Amino acid sequence: MIYEFILQKTIARVNEAIYRSLTLRHFVTDYNLFFRINFMKIKEILRRPNYTFYELVEKKKVEDLNNHVELNPNFKLSSLTDLITIKLFFDTIYSN
Repeated sequence: MIYEFILQKTIARVNEAIYRSLTLRHFVTDYNLFFRINFMKIKEILRRPNYTFYELVEKKKVEDLNNHVELNPNFKLSSLTDLITIKLFFDTIYSN
């Protein structure tokens, strides 16, 4: 009975150590996968009307970029993060 208790505690400590070493300390996010899964939402965000944003960026170029990204599966979507960030900034600050 005591040996079983010691064994259970040892297994619990080993499992906790493995869990911490694999999940909590080595956190990695695959941004390209995230953007690929949520591409339709990203596309919708970039197509939302915002006159202030489209004074700085040509709407036609954004649409061409969306089409290029959609047709080219090798395109790294994480490179769109700056464009999406700026668009969301203008959507929240300068909403029309």
